[in-house]
Amino acid sequence: MREEKNNNFWVILIWVTVIMAGTWGLEGILTHYAKADWVKLAGIPIALAGLVWAWGHSDDESGKHVSEGKLNLGEAVAAFSTALGFFSIIILDDDSSTVMRIALLVLFIPLQTWSIYRTRCKKEKEAREEEAERREPLELRDRAARAGSKPFIVISHARQVDLEFELDDRMFLYRLPDGRFLVLFRKDVDLEVFQGTLSDFRSVVDADEDVIGYYAPQAFQCSIEGECRPVDFHPSTVSISSAIPV
Repeated sequence: MREEKNNNFWVILIWVTVIMAGTWGLEGILTHYAKADWVKLAGIPIALAGLVWAWGHSDDESGKHVSEGKLNLGEAVAAFSTALGFFSIIILDDDSSTVMRIALLVLFIPLQTWSIYRTRCKKEKEAREEEAERREPLELRDRAARAGSKPFIVISHARQVDLEFELDDRMFLYRLPDGRFLVLFRKDVDLEVFQGTLSDFRSVVDADEDVIGYYAPQAFQCSIEGECRPVDFHPSTVSISSAIPV
């Protein structure tokens, strides 16, 4: 994985070098033959417009060509615009020597490469975290369905918005095929905490029987006052494997 990332950086460096060097070459030729001061200044507003466009489209383009290391359109525009603007600024500085100007331009290539690389790594990390967050409730559901003894809560005749208000980071909410809601716990909970959670959900429905909690091998209902009592319940009536995260 580390080697793949390093190769990715070097491929980005090659693309950035080609784009920026090409931009500087064309702009240098244009500046040399145009013989007009406005040509030196024109690159700055064009570069700013390009950077604004690239920034606005960065989210749309972030997932393209990542594995190959190639630049997507937004990254290419950013490299081109940065090169255009930086070249114009260097050319306007008449106090610097030619060697100093060339050195600054060459130094800017790895800096621009590193900026693109770090931005891409950040977006890839965010994408992996989002994917993990999306998969976690599905994996939890599958584990609970296979185990058959995981604690869960089934809720009927409730509004999703009311249930979401009672959720915390210990739980996930699902909808069952028959319209009821299912609550699964990310980690093991003791009976006291389970019954407290059961009581919290009871407070957002109209009847005791609308909220049933299964804590193997027993099931419970709670009154509006928070008193829990055992009830007859068959966990097989809940199709956990068919639950859909909400």
